[in-house]
Amino acid sequence: MPRHFLSVWGLILSSIVSLCACRQDLTTQHTEPNSIFHERKITMPTAQDDAKIAINAQTVVLTKAHLSDVHTELYQPSFRLEGIIAPITTSKVYLPNNASLYSLSVRLGDKVTQHTAIAHINEQIFELVHEPADKSKVFNDELPLFDDEPSDDSPTIQPLTKITAINAPISGKIEEIFIHDTTTIHPKGTALMVISDDKHLKFISLLPKKYKEYLGVGKAVNFSTNAGQSFVGQIAKIQHTPKDPDNLEVHVHISPDETKQLDLKIGNWVSGHINYGQMSVGALAPGFAIFDDELNHMDLSALNEPPHKPATPIHANLWLIGQDETIRLTATEVIEYRPNSGQYLVAGVPPEKLICLARLPKESSGKQVRLDWSF
Repeated sequence: MPRHFLSVWGLILSSIVSLCACRQDLTTQHTEPNSIFHERKITMPTAQDDAKIAINAQTVVLTKAHLSDVHTELYQPSFRLEGIIAPITTSKVYLPNNASLYSLSVRLGDKVTQHTAIAHINEQIFELVHEPADKSKVFNDELPLFDDEPSDDSPTIQPLTKITAINAPISGKIEEIFIHDTTTIHPKGTALMVISDDKHLKFISLLPKKYKEYLGVGKAVNFSTNAGQSFVGQIAKIQHTPKDPDNLEVHVHISPDETKQLDLKIGNWVSGHINYGQMSVGALAPGFAIFDDELNHMDLSALNEPPHKPATPIHANLWLIGQDETIRLTATEVIEYRPNSGQYLVAGVPPEKLICLARLPKESSGKQVRLDWSF
Protein backbone atom coordinates (compact mmCIF):
# COMPACT_ATOMS: atom_id res chain seq x y z
CA MET A 1 0.00 0.00 0.00
CA PRO A 2 1.49 3.39 -0.94
CA ARG A 3 2.81 5.59 1.84
CA HIS A 4 1.58 9.20 2.10
CA PHE A 5 3.89 11.82 3.57
CA LEU A 6 2.60 15.14 4.85
CA SER A 7 4.22 18.17 6.41
CA VAL A 8 4.19 18.25 10.19
CA TRP A 9 3.48 22.00 10.16
CA GLY A 10 -0.28 21.58 9.84
CA LEU A 11 -0.31 19.43 12.97
CA ILE A 12 1.78 22.01 14.81
CA LEU A 13 -0.65 24.79 13.90
CA SER A 14 -3.66 22.82 15.11
CA SER A 15 -1.83 22.04 18.34
CA ILE A 16 -1.07 25.71 18.94
CA VAL A 17 -4.72 26.66 18.45
CA SER A 18 -5.76 23.95 20.88
CA LEU A 19 -3.21 25.11 23.44
CA CYS A 20 -4.33 28.73 23.19
CA ALA A 21 -7.90 27.65 23.86
CA CYS A 22 -7.15 25.37 26.82
CA ARG A 23 -3.94 26.45 28.51
CA GLN A 24 -4.12 28.23 31.85
CA ASP A 25 -3.17 31.88 31.98
CA LEU A 26 0.62 31.87 32.57
CA THR A 27 0.57 35.48 33.74
CA THR A 28 -1.06 34.43 37.03
CA GLN A 29 0.81 33.14 40.04
CA HIS A 30 -1.41 30.04 40.26
CA THR A 31 0.95 27.08 40.46
CA GLU A 32 -1.52 24.19 40.70
CA PRO A 33 -1.39 22.00 37.58
CA ASN A 34 -4.25 22.34 35.10
CA SER A 35 -6.57 19.42 35.79
CA ILE A 36 -7.05 18.54 32.10
CA PHE A 37 -3.32 18.28 31.48
CA HIS A 38 -2.66 16.77 34.90
CA GLU A 39 -4.94 13.80 34.15
CA ARG A 40 -4.03 13.51 30.48
CA LYS A 41 -2.24 10.27 29.61
CA ILE A 42 -0.07 9.72 26.56
CA THR A 43 0.05 6.34 24.86
CA MET A 44 3.37 4.81 23.89
CA PRO A 45 3.73 4.20 20.12
CA THR A 46 3.20 0.60 19.11
CA ALA A 47 5.67 -1.67 17.34
CA GLN A 48 3.64 -1.17 14.14
CA ASP A 49 4.06 2.61 14.53
CA ASP A 50 7.81 2.26 15.07
CA ALA A 51 8.10 0.06 11.98
CA LYS A 52 7.06 3.06 9.86
CA ILE A 53 10.00 5.21 11.07
CA ALA A 54 12.40 5.91 8.23
CA ILE A 55 15.58 7.97 8.41
CA ASN A 56 17.63 9.14 5.45
CA ALA A 57 20.18 11.87 4.83
CA GLN A 58 17.66 14.73 4.94
CA THR A 59 14.47 13.56 6.62
CA VAL A 60 12.97 11.58 9.46
CA VAL A 61 9.63 9.93 8.71
CA LEU A 62 7.33 9.52 11.71
CA THR A 63 3.66 8.81 12.32
CA LYS A 64 1.14 10.90 14.19
CA ALA A 65 1.45 8.40 17.06
CA HIS A 66 5.04 9.59 17.56
CA LEU A 67 4.04 13.21 18.22
CA SER A 68 2.66 14.99 21.26
CA ASP A 69 1.89 18.65 21.62
CA VAL A 70 3.34 20.58 24.55
CA HIS A 71 1.22 21.18 27.65
CA THR A 72 2.78 23.71 29.98
CA GLU A 73 2.60 24.36 33.71
CA LEU A 74 4.05 27.01 35.97
CA TYR A 75 6.47 25.81 38.61
CA GLN A 76 8.73 27.32 41.23
CA PRO A 77 12.39 26.29 40.75
CA SER A 78 13.74 24.69 43.91
CA PHE A 79 16.35 22.30 45.21
CA ARG A 80 16.38 20.07 48.25
CA LEU A 81 18.78 19.91 51.16
CA GLU A 82 18.66 16.48 52.76
CA GLY A 83 20.77 14.31 55.00
CA ILE A 84 21.07 12.23 58.14
CA ILE A 85 21.04 13.95 61.53
CA ALA A 86 24.41 13.71 63.25
CA PRO A 87 26.03 15.36 66.28
CA ILE A 88 27.96 18.57 65.75
CA THR A 89 30.52 17.41 68.34
CA THR A 90 31.74 13.84 68.78
CA SER A 91 34.60 12.77 71.05
CA LYS A 92 36.50 9.49 70.90
CA VAL A 93 38.05 8.40 74.19
CA TYR A 94 41.46 6.67 74.09
CA LEU A 95 43.55 4.75 76.66
CA PRO A 96 46.16 7.13 78.13
CA ASN A 97 48.67 4.31 78.65
CA ASN A 98 49.05 0.57 78.17
CA ALA A 99 46.16 -0.81 80.17
CA SER A 100 43.45 -3.40 80.56
CA LEU A 101 39.83 -2.62 81.34
CA TYR A 102 38.98 -2.84 85.04
CA SER A 103 35.31 -1.85 84.80
CA LEU A 104 32.80 0.07 82.68
CA SER A 105 30.59 2.64 84.37
CA VAL A 106 28.28 3.12 81.36
CA ARG A 107 26.40 1.13 78.75
CA LEU A 108 25.67 1.81 75.10
CA GLY A 109 23.09 4.59 74.79
CA ASP A 110 23.63 6.01 78.27
CA LYS A 111 23.71 9.77 78.79
CA VAL A 112 26.79 11.10 80.57
CA THR A 113 27.90 14.43 82.01
CA GLN A 114 31.26 15.98 81.30
CA HIS A 115 34.04 15.03 83.79
CA THR A 116 32.12 12.09 85.29
CA ALA A 117 33.77 8.65 85.35
CA ILE A 118 32.83 6.42 82.41
CA ALA A 119 35.34 3.60 83.04
CA HIS A 120 38.24 2.44 85.20
CA ILE A 121 41.35 0.82 83.81
CA ASN A 122 44.28 -1.16 85.16
CA GLU A 123 47.01 1.12 83.97
CA GLN A 124 50.49 -0.30 83.51
CA ILE A 125 53.29 1.83 84.91
CA PHE A 126 56.99 1.14 85.54
CA GLU A 127 58.99 2.33 88.55
CA LEU A 128 62.62 2.22 89.60
CA VAL A 129 62.92 0.17 92.78
CA HIS A 130 66.06 0.13 94.95
CA GLU A 131 66.55 -3.27 96.59
CA PRO A 132 68.78 -3.23 99.73
CA ALA A 133 71.91 -5.38 99.80
CA ASP A 134 71.72 -8.73 101.60
CA LYS A 135 73.59 -7.98 104.88
CA SER A 136 73.17 -11.53 106.11
CA LYS A 137 76.09 -12.66 104.01
CA VAL A 138 79.24 -12.55 106.21
CA PHE A 139 82.44 -14.43 106.22
CA ASN A 140 83.40 -16.20 109.46
CA ASP A 141 80.94 -13.95 111.27
CA GLU A 142 82.89 -10.98 110.11
CA LEU A 143 82.07 -8.14 107.73
CA PRO A 144 83.76 -8.03 104.34
CA LEU A 145 87.35 -7.01 104.46
CA PHE A 146 87.03 -4.23 101.91
CA ASP A 147 84.64 -1.28 102.19
CA ASP A 148 84.58 -0.82 98.40
CA GLU A 149 83.22 -4.27 97.66
CA PRO A 150 80.37 -4.03 95.05
CA SER A 151 76.99 -3.45 96.67
CA ASP A 152 73.77 -5.29 95.76
CA ASP A 153 71.80 -2.08 96.50
CA SER A 154 71.16 -1.25 92.72
CA PRO A 155 67.93 0.08 91.15
CA THR A 156 65.67 -2.24 89.11
CA ILE A 157 62.62 -1.54 86.90
CA GLN A 158 59.45 -3.26 88.02
CA PRO A 159 56.03 -3.19 86.31
CA LEU A 160 53.20 -2.01 88.52
CA THR A 161 49.47 -1.50 87.99
CA LYS A 162 47.12 1.10 89.34
CA ILE A 163 43.43 1.66 88.88
CA THR A 164 42.77 4.89 86.99
CA ALA A 165 39.43 6.56 86.30
CA ILE A 166 38.59 7.68 82.74
CA ASN A 167 36.31 10.72 82.70
CA ALA A 168 33.92 11.91 79.98
CA PRO A 169 35.49 14.73 77.95
CA ILE A 170 32.04 16.08 76.95
CA SER A 171 28.41 15.66 77.96
CA GLY A 172 26.43 13.45 75.63
CA LYS A 173 25.38 9.96 74.68
CA ILE A 174 27.53 6.82 74.54
CA GLU A 175 27.46 5.89 70.85
CA GLU A 176 30.07 3.13 70.71
CA ILE A 177 32.08 1.01 73.14
CA PHE A 178 35.10 -0.81 71.74
CA ILE A 179 36.57 -2.61 74.78
CA HIS A 180 34.60 -5.01 76.99
CA ASP A 181 36.98 -7.73 78.18
CA THR A 182 39.08 -7.22 81.31
CA THR A 183 41.89 -9.65 80.54
CA THR A 184 43.62 -8.10 77.55
CA ILE A 185 46.27 -5.42 77.92
CA HIS A 186 45.76 -2.86 75.15
CA PRO A 187 48.44 -0.44 73.95
CA LYS A 188 48.35 3.27 74.66
CA GLY A 189 46.04 5.12 72.27
CA THR A 190 43.55 2.27 71.82
CA ALA A 191 40.01 3.61 71.33
CA LEU A 192 37.78 2.90 74.33
CA MET A 193 34.45 4.52 73.37
CA VAL A 194 32.71 7.33 71.46
CA ILE A 195 30.57 10.04 73.07
CA SER A 196 28.30 12.27 70.97
CA ASP A 197 26.70 15.54 72.02
CA ASP A 198 23.05 14.67 71.27
CA LYS A 199 21.72 18.15 72.11
CA HIS A 200 23.54 20.05 69.37
CA LEU A 201 22.76 18.36 66.05
CA LYS A 202 23.35 18.97 62.36
CA PHE A 203 23.14 17.29 58.99
CA ILE A 204 25.26 17.63 55.87
CA SER A 205 23.68 17.86 52.44
CA LEU A 206 25.54 17.43 49.14
CA LEU A 207 24.54 19.95 46.49
CA PRO A 208 25.87 20.77 42.99
CA LYS A 209 28.06 23.84 43.16
CA LYS A 210 25.93 25.74 40.61
CA TYR A 211 23.42 26.36 43.41
CA LYS A 212 25.95 28.12 45.65
CA GLU A 213 24.65 31.58 44.72
CA TYR A 214 21.28 30.71 46.29
CA LEU A 215 22.82 29.71 49.64
CA GLY A 216 24.11 31.78 52.52
CA VAL A 217 25.54 31.12 55.96
CA GLY A 218 22.91 31.99 58.54
CA LYS A 219 19.99 31.38 56.21
CA ALA A 220 17.04 29.63 57.86
CA VAL A 221 15.42 26.71 56.03
CA ASN A 222 12.29 24.69 56.82
CA PHE A 223 12.75 20.92 57.02
CA SER A 224 10.73 17.82 57.79
CA THR A 225 11.47 14.28 58.95
CA ASN A 226 10.15 10.99 57.60
CA ALA A 227 7.73 11.02 60.54
CA GLY A 228 6.20 14.29 59.31
CA GLN A 229 7.79 16.52 61.96
CA SER A 230 8.69 20.04 60.85
CA PHE A 231 11.51 22.19 62.15
CA VAL A 232 13.76 25.08 61.16
CA GLY A 233 17.48 24.64 60.55
CA GLN A 234 20.18 27.19 59.88
CA ILE A 235 22.96 26.95 57.30
CA ALA A 236 26.18 27.06 59.31
CA LYS A 237 28.87 26.23 56.75
CA ILE A 238 29.26 25.81 52.99
CA GLN A 239 32.40 24.16 51.66
CA HIS A 240 33.67 22.30 48.61
CA THR A 241 34.08 18.55 48.97
CA PRO A 242 37.75 17.57 48.52
CA LYS A 243 36.95 14.34 46.64
CA ASP A 244 34.19 15.82 44.48
CA PRO A 245 34.88 19.41 43.35
CA ASP A 246 31.56 19.59 41.48
CA ASN A 247 29.57 19.35 44.73
CA LEU A 248 29.23 21.40 47.90
CA GLU A 249 28.83 20.25 51.48
CA VAL A 250 26.11 22.31 53.14
CA HIS A 251 26.17 22.01 56.95
CA VAL A 252 22.81 22.74 58.57
CA HIS A 253 22.61 23.16 62.35
CA ILE A 254 19.50 22.44 64.43
CA SER A 255 18.90 24.41 67.59
CA PRO A 256 18.80 22.52 70.93
CA ASP A 257 15.25 23.84 71.49
CA GLU A 258 14.05 22.26 68.23
CA THR A 259 15.92 19.05 69.05
CA LYS A 260 14.31 18.78 72.47
CA GLN A 261 10.80 19.80 71.39
CA LEU A 262 10.60 17.30 68.52
CA ASP A 263 12.80 14.65 70.16
CA LEU A 264 15.02 14.54 67.09
CA LYS A 265 17.41 11.62 67.08
CA ILE A 266 20.82 10.97 65.64
CA GLY A 267 20.28 8.96 62.47
CA ASN A 268 16.92 10.54 61.50
CA TRP A 269 16.54 11.41 57.80
CA VAL A 270 15.47 15.01 57.10
CA SER A 271 14.84 17.06 53.96
CA GLY A 272 13.63 20.49 52.91
CA HIS A 273 13.20 22.50 49.71
CA ILE A 274 14.69 25.91 49.03
CA ASN A 275 12.94 28.01 46.38
CA TYR A 276 15.05 30.17 44.09
CA GLY A 277 14.62 32.34 41.02
CA GLN A 278 11.38 33.34 39.31
CA MET A 279 8.37 31.26 38.40
CA SER A 280 9.16 29.22 35.30
CA VAL A 281 7.25 27.28 32.67
CA GLY A 282 7.63 23.53 32.34
CA ALA A 283 6.14 20.95 29.98
CA LEU A 284 4.64 17.53 30.63
CA ALA A 285 6.30 14.56 28.95
CA PRO A 286 5.90 10.79 29.35
CA GLY A 287 8.83 8.86 30.75
CA PHE A 288 9.34 6.85 27.56
CA ALA A 289 10.09 10.10 25.67
CA ILE A 290 12.86 11.15 28.09
CA PHE A 291 16.40 9.97 27.35
CA ASP A 292 19.89 10.16 28.84
CA ASP A 293 22.93 11.38 26.91
CA GLU A 294 23.38 7.92 25.35
CA LEU A 295 19.72 8.01 24.27
CA ASN A 296 18.71 5.25 26.64
CA HIS A 297 15.38 5.46 28.43
CA MET A 298 16.02 7.01 31.85
CA ASP A 299 15.20 5.22 35.09
CA LEU A 300 13.06 7.79 36.88
CA SER A 301 11.36 5.30 39.20
CA ALA A 302 12.83 7.01 42.29
CA LEU A 303 10.38 9.86 41.68
CA ASN A 304 7.37 7.55 41.94
CA GLU A 305 7.39 7.99 45.72
CA PRO A 306 6.55 11.26 47.52
CA PRO A 307 7.58 14.04 47.36
CA HIS A 308 7.89 13.13 43.62
CA LYS A 309 10.73 15.64 43.22
CA PRO A 310 14.45 15.01 42.86
CA ALA A 311 16.82 16.82 45.23
CA THR A 312 17.95 18.85 42.22
CA PRO A 313 16.59 18.82 38.65
CA ILE A 314 17.78 15.76 36.69
CA HIS A 315 19.61 16.33 33.42
CA ALA A 316 17.79 14.68 30.51
CA ASN A 317 17.05 14.97 26.79
CA LEU A 318 13.92 15.24 24.64
CA TRP A 319 13.39 15.07 20.89
CA LEU A 320 11.63 18.35 19.95
CA ILE A 321 10.20 19.45 16.60
CA GLY A 322 10.17 23.18 15.88
CA GLN A 323 8.13 25.40 13.61
CA ASP A 324 10.73 24.87 10.87
CA GLU A 325 9.78 21.15 11.00
CA THR A 326 13.31 20.29 12.15
CA ILE A 327 13.80 17.72 14.88
CA ARG A 328 16.53 18.32 17.42
CA LEU A 329 17.79 16.51 20.50
CA THR A 330 17.30 19.10 23.25
CA ALA A 331 18.82 19.13 26.72
CA THR A 332 16.30 19.66 29.49
CA GLU A 333 15.80 18.91 33.20
CA VAL A 334 13.25 16.71 34.93
CA ILE A 335 11.56 18.77 37.64
CA GLU A 336 8.81 16.59 39.08
CA TYR A 337 6.66 13.49 38.57
CA ARG A 338 2.89 13.70 38.09
CA PRO A 339 1.47 10.41 39.45
CA ASN A 340 -2.09 10.98 38.16
CA SER A 341 -1.01 11.06 34.53
CA GLY A 342 2.30 9.20 34.82
CA GLN A 343 4.08 12.15 33.19
CA TYR A 344 7.06 14.24 34.19
CA LEU A 345 7.39 18.01 34.35
CA VAL A 346 10.48 19.06 32.39
CA ALA A 347 12.09 22.47 32.00
CA GLY A 348 12.91 24.53 28.96
CA VAL A 349 10.38 23.28 26.39
CA PRO A 350 8.78 26.10 24.33
CA PRO A 351 5.00 25.67 23.91
CA GLU A 352 5.17 26.08 20.12
CA LYS A 353 7.12 22.84 19.67
CA LEU A 354 6.06 19.20 19.45
CA ILE A 355 7.54 16.36 21.50
CA CYS A 356 8.68 13.32 19.57
CA LEU A 357 7.85 10.11 21.45
CA ALA A 358 10.17 7.88 19.42
CA ARG A 359 13.62 6.70 20.36
CA LEU A 360 15.82 7.90 17.51
CA PRO A 361 19.56 7.72 16.79
CA LYS A 362 21.63 10.85 17.41
CA GLU A 363 22.15 11.45 13.70
CA SER A 364 18.44 12.27 13.42
CA SER A 365 19.06 15.65 15.04
CA GLY A 366 18.81 18.54 12.59
CA LYS A 367 16.76 16.67 9.95
CA GLN A 368 13.34 17.54 8.53
CA VAL A 369 10.32 15.64 9.84
CA ARG A 370 7.67 14.16 7.55
CA LEU A 371 4.55 12.28 8.64
CA ASP A 372 3.54 8.91 7.27
CA TRP A 373 -0.27 8.97 7.03
CA SER A 374 -0.63 5.66 5.24
CA PHE A 375 -3.08 3.09 6.57
